[in-house]
Amino acid sequence: MMFDIWGKNGELFLIRGLPGSGKTTLAYKFWEYAAYHYESGLESGHITHEDPPIMCSNDDYFYQDRDARTGKGYGEYVYDACRMKMAWTDCAGRVAEAMKAKRTAIFVHNTFVKQMEINPYIRLAKQHGYKLTVMTCDGSYENTHRVPRDTIERMKANWEVVKL
Repeated sequence: MMFDIWGKNGELFLIRGLPGSGKTTLAYKFWEYAAYHYESGLESGHITHEDPPIMCSNDDYFYQDRDARTGKGYGEYVYDACRMKMAWTDCAGRVAEAMKAKRTAIFVHNTFVKQMEINPYIRLAKQHGYKLTVMTCDGSYENTHRVPRDTIERMKANWEVVKL
């Protein structure tokens, strides 16, 4: 996949899928690719601003720390279902801030089970003139946050095809 990270605004990549489907791994691989080309563009003079690609997820909210370079959470992961709405708000807010800063590429890796979960990002992309790409992961890998199987099955039963 090629990224037009030298475009006027940028590109928002929404990577959706059930827990353990490969969302975070894919987002990080794409981020690495975009970051490499961003740095190459700075060196060659094709890019003149200082806002590299970033990645975000709701899960970042539940980590103790966040990497300033990638935006990725790390450290101890402490999930609290009562704070999930705050996590969604935090992630969308970080995307809005990244767009205001003219980040070249933004990678958001969330489950996005329902249309209503993806709608704020669609609005942000339109509002800020970002190209929008939605990808769905359907792999079956280790579920790093130990989401119970019955929860994943419930998410699968509620899965919606999103409209852009």
